[in-house]
Amino acid sequence: MNSKPNVFLSSMRQPPKSNNANETKEFLNTVNDLTRDMYQHKREDIPVTEHRFEGDKLLHQSDRMKHRARDKDRLIRDLSEQVKTLKDKMSFVIEKDQEIYKLQCENTHLKDEVSEYQATTVTDETLLRDNESLQNQLQTHKDKYNELETRCIELQKKLITLYRENQELQKRPSMITDEMIGKYIRNLVSKKNKA
Repeated sequence: MNSKPNVFLSSMRQPPKSNNANETKEFLNTVNDLTRDMYQHKREDIPVTEHRFEGDKLLHQSDRMKHRARDKDRLIRDLSEQVKTLKDKMSFVIEKDQEIYKLQCENTHLKDEVSEYQATTVTDETLLRDNESLQNQLQTHKDKYNELETRCIELQKKLITLYRENQELQKRPSMITDEMIGKYIRNLVSKKNKA
């Protein structure tokens, strides 16, 4: 690297323009005060070279070695903490995976139960159809019952009339023979069949 004067520093050292250009700053010129003497030193005298950077590296190398060991320890500690948190997270994930597996098994079991239940139960439509067919059968049976009931009433009436006729015949003298009763019944039946 070439040692060039620093433009920024040289612009900073230019004396401020004032009315009295030859005015000296005596408060900086005291011999006893070293810090003030340091400000009078020109920065352009110290060249910025590669040797200076290498010297700085050598000076600070012991600090860097100390920090490197400390940084390694800190890195190891951070990594071990990170491993610990990852293990905790992994155990949490394993627990959740087990819980998910249990829930999936339970879900499958419940689906099987629902399908079995649906296979054994009937739907509303089948119940409505069955109800309608049973109501039709009930109506036909009611009609047959009413028809049989009317026939039964007719037969009872016929039996009552026959019983009364029999009572009247028994009160008459016993000149009536079985042949006469048979003839009379045949006449009644033939009249009934004609009507």
